[in-house]
Amino acid sequence: MAIGKPPSMGIDVTVATIHGKLAEVNSEAMVLLHSRSQEIHKGVQELQAENKQLLDRTKQLKQQNDELLLGMEQVKKENYHMRVAYERTFLHYLGNYRAPDLHMC
Repeated sequence: MAIGKPPSMGIDVTVATIHGKLAEVNSEAMVLLHSRSQEIHKGVQELQAENKQLLDRTKQLKQQNDELLLGMEQVKKENYHMRVAYERTFLHYLGNYRAPDLHMC
């Protein structure tokens, strides 16, 4: 009687085939994962650079805003002093002004 392959030899071939396929899938997954990781890293670097530019621009705008606020305060002070001087002049003019005598007409 002829005896065929023992069942364990068929299983060994199947296991070896599965291991080969798993190694192939794992290798392909690693390549794709590495590629995706590089894309993400590049995207993060670009976003960080853009964020730095925006922070710098925000800092410039804040500084410009502070300068404008200081300038506005200076203009308010000048306006106040000019108004006071105008009111003094106007009141002085009113004090020296004599209405015409209407009975003389």
